Amino acid sequence: MPSEPQALRRAPHFISALAERFGITRALVYTVLGRTWSVLAGPVSLLFVGRFLSKDEQGFYYTFWSVLGLWVFFDLGLSLIIVQFASHERAALRIVDGRIEGDERARQRLASLYRLALRWYGWAGVLMVALILPAGLIFFTRYRPPQVHVNWIGPWILVVLSTAINVIIAPLASILEGSGKFQDMALMRLLQAMTANLLLWVALLAGSALYSAVALNGTMALFSAIWIFRRHRRFFSGLSSLPVGEDHIRWRTEIWPFQWRFAMSWMACYFTFQVFNPILFASEGPRVAGQMGMSLMVTTAIWMFAQAWINTRAVDFGALVAAHDFDTLDRIFRRVLVQSTAVVLALSAAVVVGVVVLHRIGHSLADRLLPPLPLFILIVATVLNHIVSAEATYLRAFKREPFVVIFPLIFAITTIGSLQVAHRFGATGMVTVLAVAMAVVGVGGGTVLFLGRKRQWRHDAVESGAAAIEIPLV
Repeated sequence: MPSEPQALRRAPHFISALAERFGITRALVYTVLGRTWSVLAGPVSLLFVGRFLSKDEQGFYYTFWSVLGLWVFFDLGLSLIIVQFASHERAALRIVDGRIEGDERARQRLASLYRLALRWYGWAGVLMVALILPAGLIFFTRYRPPQVHVNWIGPWILVVLSTAINVIIAPLASILEGSGKFQDMALMRLLQAMTANLLLWVALLAGSALYSAVALNGTMALFSAIWIFRRHRRFFSGLSSLPVGEDHIRWRTEIWPFQWRFAMSWMACYFTFQVFNPILFASEGPRVAGQMGMSLMVTTAIWMFAQAWINTRAVDFGALVAAHDFDTLDRIFRRVLVQSTAVVLALSAAVVVGVVVLHRIGHSLADRLLPPLPLFILIVATVLNHIVSAEATYLRAFKREPFVVIFPLIFAITTIGSLQVAHRFGATGMVTVLAVAMAVVGVGGGTVLFLGRKRQWRHDAVESGAAAIEIPLV
């Protein structure tokens, strides 16, 4: 397996001691630092957006990201599927001096996965510009109140273009993660987020208004492109030089049966939390949509921070399933689920207390967030979503997606319910519908499904014969 990065060797001693004591991987250290940065940088960004953007500009700013979420229709969950498929091939491979070595069949399959990803995301980037760019122009032109005058057309065009570049680069990071380079990608995302946030703040401070969104997105695209090219060009050149053999991954028979189910789950889960902004923008105006957008940013940061405990072990989950080492798989999953749930509860409590304090002292930032009651309900839904997402991640290590019956149902209930209650009960009614759906369908139905499929698939794997592979966990 790859040697430790020089950056980690120079890390403070307390980080190494903490990792050893709690069984934290290097990838988790980098990812947690990245989530910590997001938690720390999030309030700063909130202050800068609230200070340097008008309330109408804030509504456009956060709705930009909601409309850009349409890109998942082009991704169809393939980026995360690539990680799972690469992790299964990783069981028979190793990286030496930047190049992939090991079983020839596994190398050819990984190379074919790489070529498939390049073709898919190349077209995805083109289609995104061709379809989402004009869709956004139509949406914002139609629903912008006549009395609101915001310079949004130029920023929107540039944000879409920079997002398309990010889409094209994304599969390269997925290949590296699944091949055992998760810690390097986690370090990249940490430094990328720090750089992008700093330039966002500079742009807002300089009065760039909505062009600050371009600074954020453009920096992320440029940083990841330079990082991957400079550090991993030998890895990808080696994959590119491998001939196409008979052992290539077949998209139609291997990936697509998993992908379409996962795509439905992933898109439904994503849009469940993104549907609120457009509905509020159309029914209540950009200011209320801005409150929802800022609140969603806070709760998303909480969820992503806690998910680090799960996501950094997802690659190991896939390798352990390939090796049929289910005892180790369950032991790791139980530990990270308990740890991550404790984290999400602690952060949620801190946010609730902080918002209550802001309202009592009359701080202006309190008016940029949802009122305490709907914000609390949104946080409850976030905690429930964390549990459901963890269970889904475990089962996806089998390269299957049973939660296709769970997430779309949650999305349908949330969307239909929100459209019904938005005009009468506003944001409070909308997040209440979400929380109820997440509790009953997500945690209730999802856990029953999780236990049943886990028992069934483990039995099927054992019956088919155990794999004699020892998986090094990094």
